[in-house]
Amino acid sequence: MFQAILFFTFFLTAFHGHAIGFENEISLSEFIGPIQNKTLTKEDLVTNIFKMDQSLRSKSTKKQAWSDTYWPDYAASIAAPYARPLYSFYPGSWAMGKTNWNTFTRKRRRKGARGLKRKHLDKLSPAEKYDLIVGNDRFNFTYKIIERIDELKDLGRLAIWSGVCPGWAAAALREERPSHSIEVMTPFGFPITLYPADIKALATYSWGVSGVQNIAALHGRQCKTRFPKRDGNSRIIDPDCFDVNPGYMHLIMTNLLGRFGKGFVVDIKYKHKVGNHPAYAYSYSYFNPKTFKSVGTIQEATVDLKNGSYYDPFSRYRSPQATQIVGVIANLYFKEEVRPRPRHSDSQSYDKSNTLTLKYELELDSAGNIVGGEWRENKKQHLKNPFTRLAHKHPDIIWHIREGHLGLSDYEVNLSGEDFTRLSSTQWNLKKGLPQSWRKAANQALLAETSIRGHSVANPQPLYSIVRSLIQEASKK
Repeated sequence: MFQAILFFTFFLTAFHGHAIGFENEISLSEFIGPIQNKTLTKEDLVTNIFKMDQSLRSKSTKKQAWSDTYWPDYAASIAAPYARPLYSFYPGSWAMGKTNWNTFTRKRRRKGARGLKRKHLDKLSPAEKYDLIVGNDRFNFTYKIIERIDELKDLGRLAIWSGVCPGWAAAALREERPSHSIEVMTPFGFPITLYPADIKALATYSWGVSGVQNIAALHGRQCKTRFPKRDGNSRIIDPDCFDVNPGYMHLIMTNLLGRFGKGFVVDIKYKHKVGNHPAYAYSYSYFNPKTFKSVGTIQEATVDLKNGSYYDPFSRYRSPQATQIVGVIANLYFKEEVRPRPRHSDSQSYDKSNTLTLKYELELDSAGNIVGGEWRENKKQHLKNPFTRLAHKHPDIIWHIREGHLGLSDYEVNLSGEDFTRLSSTQWNLKKGLPQSWRKAANQALLAETSIRGHSVANPQPLYSIVRSLIQEASKK
């Protein structure tokens, strides 16, 4: 999950603790980006809470995301031979993980690809299988992944939660589910089986280490302290820990997901850990900010800020346009991580889902348009409450990759338009070996590097054209 820090050039649209409303945000249409090649205008978006109440109270994506793991770096990322039943996926440290990896890859290193029986080939890691597909019997891609983890360790950039969760979250929302295993002929004359988990792993890694992460539309900041500063009303005032603005989040949720059926990524881990998950559905109801009780209609949930009858603990943070507030209880449904298994089929029944319940107030102008928002953690918000910290579970960051962008390798991105078209349009019969042009391109893609703290670090990338072909074959009905 650490790649959220390593590979994001943070396109911050952060709400600051002392700001009012969200006038500092990029426009909603810019965040969402084009839909079906059409640039959105204000007329394409819904910002009025009363219009939302009519048809956008509950929605889900047109194509539901799929579960995968974040492929922990401590476990060797996608070089992990997960199909081996005793392989530890959570070893606790890279020293233990690397020892574990060396132990479970000893037979492959001793006998080589050609010396392995079919049952042993099928239990190779996703990275090792990719190496065989592209003709690397020295497993260059696999060893580059191990080299990358070693270099991150030397730079102090590894943690138990480090991995490629941004890649999983993005791929799960954008790529079709690999629903069945496929057989692929290697250039060495023998076939290998790729399970859906193998193909998910390659898709996850492809999107996770791709430069596409640098152009994600992103809102929020990562909180790096356990006890962020609060004011006398227990409201968080640390600009890095206020998290996403709930008003802006509500607009993204109801428009991107509700109106256009496209999910987004939510970092559900409050504070320093990063836990990116694909959000695929939502629903919301109302509460009255004055009584803190759940109510059935938006009218019952609305409180007038101008008549002086309501003590407002957030008055100095309200948008100057706000004349009323509405209490919202939102359920955001997202996919959880699962351990990969060497199954020949995959479906929603193997997924794991979870729900993030969020309570907040939406600030409305006189016409009912959303102009801001505040998190509401408990009824007596104006009192110092020791349980407030326990109740705080707002997402640090929400982001998505706009339409038209893919998990391309740096090599593919840097090709000229003509060369890229020629490469991506090459036909590959999976029952025959990989085309020579793709083998050469794959060997170039694995040499990619990235810069961290002024140091060049190995950033091996699979060729997206190959990964995409595998997904297409494995998702056929």
